[in-house]
Amino acid sequence: MANYKRKNYLINKPLQLKYAAIIMAIVTAYSAFILYSIYFSMRSVLDSLPSISSEMVIAIQRQNGTILLTTAILLVVNIIFVGFIWVLAMHKIAGPIYRLQKGIEEIKDGRLPRDIQLRKGDELFELKGNFNEMVSALRSAAIQDADELGTVLEKATALLTGLKDASSIDSAKLLELEQLTAGLGKIREKRLRAINT
Repeated sequence: MANYKRKNYLINKPLQLKYAAIIMAIVTAYSAFILYSIYFSMRSVLDSLPSISSEMVIAIQRQNGTILLTTAILLVVNIIFVGFIWVLAMHKIAGPIYRLQKGIEEIKDGRLPRDIQLRKGDELFELKGNFNEMVSALRSAAIQDADELGTVLEKATALLTGLKDASSIDSAKLLELEQLTAGLGKIREKRLRAINT
């Protein structure tokens, strides 16, 4: 299972895209601050120069424009790159969350899932271990319940058989015992199904 690779990097789109957007917004704000600082510094340097010819001013402004444009393009590329890297990093968290959610859904449906396996490099290994221990404890309890129910069911069935053979038995009580025995059988079957899923 350690060599298994997911091909879909957007496992939990709302979660991954939300945090990618937050990170990209932070990087965008920081990039805008950097761009403004560069522009302000260039303006200050230009304003502090002793009197120079208008051709020299135009040449410096063109050079400054080129520097600003190049910087802006690099910052936009950086924003996109950071967003992409963030989605890949979140994949290592979203994948395990997805697996845990599927396991929880199985438990809600009355089935005990197999142990959850995560890929090498995934996060939340401690949570996965706790989840697997919980399922193991539930499975042990279900096995114990099924065993105890089996014992009670055997005794109830033997009692029912003995009462059916008796000549003076109240039919209402016999019906009640039959229903109780059937109910115990259903509960035991439900426990066994949960264990064997």
